[in-house]
Amino acid sequence: MPNHPSRAARLTAVECYLDGEFPGHVEEAKDNVFIISHRGIRHHVVLEPTFLKQCPDYMGALRDSDLADYVRETRSQARRFLVTWKERSTHIRSTSL
Repeated sequence: MPNHPSRAARLTAVECYLDGEFPGHVEEAKDNVFIISHRGIRHHVVLEPTFLKQCPDYMGALRDSDLADYVRETRSQARRFLVTWKERSTHIRSTSL
């Protein structure tokens, strides 16, 4: 039986990745929601639970996604980035908060 990391360990890994992309500007708000302050605007990154459970390499999927670039784009208002895993690929949907 394979040894899968706990949910807490997966969320910690995601937080470390985001902190590497945005040093000192990341906080875990609750459960699977992270807040990233970028250029004075607070964006929310929301990981759907299925992303962490079903994606076989969630860290690789995050690194290979455009999430960090999307957050870095100049925006005049806070955004929510919903990260999902569908049909064996990562999907990111951005909406205003």
